[in-house]
Amino acid sequence: QEIALEHLQEALLIKSKRYGHQSLEVAGIYNNIGLVYGQSQPSLALENYLKAEAIYKNHTTKKSLKAWAYTLTNQALLYTHASIADLNKALDLWDKILQIQVRLYDPQSTPIAYTRLNIAAVFTKRGSFAKAIDQLELAEPIYRQTY
Repeated sequence: QEIALEHLQEALLIKSKRYGHQSLEVAGIYNNIGLVYGQSQPSLALENYLKAEAIYKNHTTKKSLKAWAYTLTNQALLYTHASIADLNKALDLWDKILQIQVRLYDPQSTPIAYTRLNIAAVFTKRGSFAKAIDQLELAEPIYRQTY
């Protein structure tokens, strides 16, 4: 983990100088730093995901929207499963991700199905089983068609 973080910090300096502090390249590095911290230090992971999000949401290309949704997914997974679990925040993030994804993908796409499965997981953890089933029923035909 330490070696990966050293390399990412070095890359952050290089990319910041080359592309600017608000570039998509810099945001990608913050997201990757968050991934390295992952489950071992979720608060540091979240701090870096938020830095990436702050950059991504100021860009409007399809590429930046996909990257933003990916960073939001990483945040939502922390709030759904990690020690910093907060199911209300998780659900808000999954909803935001879904709103971005419907702008990017066909409604029957795998990324949308994946998001719906995660929304179902949050509803299950909250004991809202009927809502979880609704999400699973929306995701199932996509997976049957894809796999």
